[in-house]
Amino acid sequence: MRSPTSLFAAFVSDPAGGVLLAVLSLTACTPSVGSRASCAAADGGHNDAEIPVDPLCADACDDDAARAVVYDAAGRAMYAGQALVTGSCAGGGNFCHSSSARDRFGVPGGLDFDAFPLSVAATTSDEEGLARLVRIQATIHRNRSAIWGTVVGGSMPPGAAGDQVIVHNHGWVSNPADVESDLPLATLETEQGREILRNWLACGSPIVERWTPYLPVGCETNSECASGICTGGECEAAGDVVARLERPLDPSWRSIFAQVVEPNCTTPGCHAPDPQNGDAISAGLDLTEIEAGLAALINVEASEDESLGAECGFEDRVRIIPGDPDNSLFLHKLATDAPDCGDQMPFGQPLDAEQIDVIREWIAIGACLIDCSLPDTAMNARATCVDETCDFTCEAGFADDDGDAANGCEAAG
Repeated sequence: MRSPTSLFAAFVSDPAGGVLLAVLSLTACTPSVGSRASCAAADGGHNDAEIPVDPLCADACDDDAARAVVYDAAGRAMYAGQALVTGSCAGGGNFCHSSSARDRFGVPGGLDFDAFPLSVAATTSDEEGLARLVRIQATIHRNRSAIWGTVVGGSMPPGAAGDQVIVHNHGWVSNPADVESDLPLATLETEQGREILRNWLACGSPIVERWTPYLPVGCETNSECASGICTGGECEAAGDVVARLERPLDPSWRSIFAQVVEPNCTTPGCHAPDPQNGDAISAGLDLTEIEAGLAALINVEASEDESLGAECGFEDRVRIIPGDPDNSLFLHKLATDAPDCGDQMPFGQPLDAEQIDVIREWIAIGACLIDCSLPDTAMNARATCVDETCDFTCEAGFADDDGDAANGCEAAG
């Protein structure tokens, strides 16, 4: 396990565009106002109520607790404090303290806290993404006292705007065995949530850098590494690697909604009502409810907002045509790097090829709530679903004599 302070040996760009090596430490601490009450639960081993401990001092750090892993419905992992800050302050990478914010709500440029892990394959090294994480981690460290003070003081997250951002917490939970029934990650409005944040900041804000094995880059000096650390001829990671929780996506709307749509598409103003803008919804497509969301997709023509006019080629396009994935706008927006109009969805977090294949299969079967896919033992058959009823059809030249979906079309037609 890497030490908290080693995570902060990082390159940070200076205003002139140069690069400075900043070795950040939490060991030099001074008492702060209110720190005695803040550290009542964990006084850093001082065991002396008469000696107030700065709540952000490394001596007030429980490193194991700071590295408590939480998961979302898609199986993605973050440390609890990392998920709290990314969700509560950066809207999951979409609002306020986010480098790609659609609306910063007055947040100064550069004050970014969207420490979302890198989404890269095991054979890929994302040096640009790693440098971004390093900068963000350094920004959080540099502003740790202000972050803690504004949260304790109640000014952050800020009112209605904060409520809009917090919605994007992605349903982080701590029980990997049963995410759907587990209690959600505590919010910053609770004592438990604030202690998670305080301890995480005190421990150096450790981050999950990625979910796939780190691919080191060769180096000779620290200056060659985005992390700022060259050891034994290889650049070190800036954070830790925590594997995704494997939750196989199945070709049903229940699975797709829980693992893809709800975590990625229901930010207010995207495909959920935006209370800050008269409950406006992107493209008029509300995906916040599972059954209503499906009804808004099946055999429904794209709105003008989606098509942006006939010049984009979406005029009269249908969101989902059951049985016809290639002509379904929903799949086109998910599977295309550069869609005919707008951005690839989910915005900023493209799905992987396996997820796209499952969604394609789901539409081809009939785009139902339930999973109607056939078992591997089914031969010469294609699954179908109509009105939530599973069935199958035989390929040309084959027939089903026994009505058993398990073996499909076992007879010559």
